[in-house]
Amino acid sequence: FAGDTVQLYTPESRKALGLLVDMVQTYRFTPPEVVNFDEVQVYRYALAHDALFFRGWPGFKRHFAEPGLEAKLAEVEVAALPHFQGTAPAAVYGGWNLMISNFSNHKPAAVEFLKFVMREENQALLYETGGYIPVNKALYEDSLFYRDKADLKYYRQLLDNGIHRPFVVNYTQISDIISYYVHLAIKGEIGVDAALKQATRVINAQTVLIR
Repeated sequence: FAGDTVQLYTPESRKALGLLVDMVQTYRFTPPEVVNFDEVQVYRYALAHDALFFRGWPGFKRHFAEPGLEAKLAEVEVAALPHFQGTAPAAVYGGWNLMISNFSNHKPAAVEFLKFVMREENQALLYETGGYIPVNKALYEDSLFYRDKADLKYYRQLLDNGIHRPFVVNYTQISDIISYYVHLAIKGEIGVDAALKQATRVINAQTVLIR
């Protein structure tokens, strides 16, 4: 991402997408059905078929409840995303962020609500009841709250390697376009280079993608 343009056809992107394609098409390590799954379907399939690893959100183990899979869910542990040898590890910050609309008629009230949510006791409550990772740094310095939470300590380490998603207005549209062409490549319908080039072209042309 550079200004208003996007360039996906890079050596790093080719290597990353190439690996995803090979995991399905060459190594047969990942089932081809994965391209048709939504997030919850991934969880179900992975647990039912004893997958070695799969991607999930930090609150996955708290929020996902599937009859008959409780025992397998209990065996799942958290691990950082893998990275290529010789490259730095990275985790992307994401989530349902709280923000104030420029068109709101209640900005002062919204500010007060944000301050309320950011209080230490409320951040702790959100974590303990919903698994939402605290964003108030003070909680990581509170030994009474922090010392017995091994999972939160691990997530804190991952946050040290965090990078932000691109700050672009049409992020969701860009994400949909990338997802569409990545899926085509994983299914073997187009090559890796073609997928990245076409996604770059469609994004920068600011056209509407009709699936």
